[in-house]
Amino acid sequence: MKAAQLENQLEGSNIFYTSSIHLVSYLDSKGVRYVGINKFNDKNLFLFERNEELQNNMNAYHADKNLKSFLESFKKIKGVLSSSK
Repeated sequence: MKAAQLENQLEGSNIFYTSSIHLVSYLDSKGVRYVGINKFNDKNLFLFERNEELQNNMNAYHADKNLKSFLESFKKIKGVLSSSK
């Protein structure tokens, strides 16, 4: 499936999707559960129902400076480990 096909399929729906395992994990920790998973270009897309709870938790995720700092460090260390193989 191409990106345009996926966009057309979900256009007008009440579905939000992401492949970010960090965002999905954060949402799950806050009790926001995904409603499905689709495979797209060798990635898993997690599907969520668009609602106020999802939006509020996504806003909190993006505004959390401690979380951003942690994720930057996590990615840096993951890169160090990957390059040392």
